[in-house]
Amino acid sequence: MSLSDPVVVRGLLTSAGFADVQLRDLREPMYFGRDVEDACEFVSAQFGGMLNGLDEDERARALDALRSDMSDHHSSRGVCYDSAAWLIEARLP
Repeated sequence: MSLSDPVVVRGLLTSAGFADVQLRDLREPMYFGRDVEDACEFVSAQFGGMLNGLDEDERARALDALRSDMSDHHSSRGVCYDSAAWLIEARLP
């Protein structure tokens, strides 16, 4: 998480020889799927390995919790979560 601090990022890149380091905060909704089941399938395909080692009941509870949280983020636009990133621009002198 240290790279979430613009002062740290600017210092790191400057010490690596970059100049004119600019950071722009980007915040956009991140789309996960058209509905809860679609989004759950997508996330399960990406991160399903995190469920390895759980017994059947634990796995079902984890997926139920995921679906429940996703339903809180479901709208007419689909299942979307807030996201944030830095757009970093710098040049070599």
